[in-house]
Amino acid sequence: MKTTDSNERWIKKTCCYLSNLSNWVQRSVLFAEAITKLSSPNASFCFSSLIRRGFTKRNPYYVTGTQAALYSILTGSWNLEHRTLTREAAAAFDETLTLTFLVEPQIPLYEEETFQVPKYSAGKTLTLGERRSLATTPNRKIIELAMSDPHPMVASRLLSNPKITEDDVIRIAARRSIPPALLSEIAQSVK
Repeated sequence: MKTTDSNERWIKKTCCYLSNLSNWVQRSVLFAEAITKLSSPNASFCFSSLIRRGFTKRNPYYVTGTQAALYSILTGSWNLEHRTLTREAAAAFDETLTLTFLVEPQIPLYEEETFQVPKYSAGKTLTLGERRSLATTPNRKIIELAMSDPHPMVASRLLSNPKITEDDVIRIAARRSIPPALLSEIAQSVK
């Protein structure tokens, strides 16, 4: 598919608008809303062109647009039906960048038995709800325990705890064995 003035305007307008936002969740949602308004062939072209510009031109507007596009795929903001139609259009027009980057993330589901849950108290195994509740406490000792909890729902609560520091988040992410879903929670919590 060849470039059109309307596709060029869409790319520039969307990237400019995304750059004015500071929240990555908002950026990904806005990108998803904007691209789903395009027909699948135009969406394929715009996505491919945006990826190319983001990686080669290093213009801050295009980089922000590219990151928002990829984040919208990772978080599922860009709905699956439209992404599928866009991939089909990309295959028809041989848009290799779209086919390369517009894939379903293969993040394995969290499996409780794979990762060790910390012992919050002697003798009693806490439920997920109890562990999530403890993750909101200001008690530093409990926060330290919650930091080693592998469940993404516990991490989500912990990351919104005002007592957690940037160093704490780095320690969580740097652990040797960490569920991919937990890394996703960390990435989504960054403001």
